[in-house]
Amino acid sequence: MLTVGLTGGIATGKSLVSTLLGELGATVVDTDRIYHELLSSSTDLLMELRSTFGADYFDEQGHLDRRKLGAHVFGNPEALQKLNRICHPVIIDEMMARVDKLLEQNPGLPLVFMAIPLLFEVRLKDMVDRAVLVYAPEQVQAARLKARDRLTDEEVRVRLASQLPIEEKRRLADIVIDNSGTIEQTAERVRSVLDQLMLDSVKAAKKA
Repeated sequence: MLTVGLTGGIATGKSLVSTLLGELGATVVDTDRIYHELLSSSTDLLMELRSTFGADYFDEQGHLDRRKLGAHVFGNPEALQKLNRICHPVIIDEMMARVDKLLEQNPGLPLVFMAIPLLFEVRLKDMVDRAVLVYAPEQVQAARLKARDRLTDEEVRVRLASQLPIEEKRRLADIVIDNSGTIEQTAERVRSVLDQLMLDSVKAAKKA
C-alpha cells in the first residue's frame, strides 16, 4: 500500500481536494476531522487543554471554543507550540490506528491519503511514501483567508506566518496540485495525480 501525505497551506484548498479525492473513490484519513472528533470524545485531551490554557477557552457546556483558542495561539509561538505538543501525538496515533484498521479490513488497498495540514512543519514527511501539496500563491491564500474568516490584514498576516511559506512547502513536496484556478481545473489535476499514484502503487507492489 502506498501512503500519501496530503497537505497544504491555510486556505489553499486542501478540504476541496480531499472531497474530490473521496468522490473519485480514494481513501482519505483526515486529521482535521480526527481532531474534531477527539474534541467531542476524548475527555483526557479536553482536560489537558483546559489545564494548559484555562477555562476561558471553554463554554458553559465544557466545549472548547476553537475559534477563541485559535485567536490566542496564532501570533503567540509559545502557546502554539504548547497546543501542538498536546494535540499532535494524540491525533497522529489515532490516524495511524485508522490506517492500520483500513489495511486490516482491506489488505489489497492500493493507497491511502493522510490529510495532514502541518506535514512539513511537524516533520512527518518521512512517514509517508509521497507528499502531495495543495498549492495556491500566498496572495491568493491571503485573499481567501480574509474573505472566508472575515479577518483583518494583520490577522491574515499572523496566521500565514504561523506556517511554513507556501513556496517552501512547494519545494518540499513530491507532487503539487495547483488550486489557484477554477474548481474544474483543480478536479482535472486531482484525477491526474490520483491516476499517477495508483500506477506508482501498482509498480511498488510488483517490486515487493
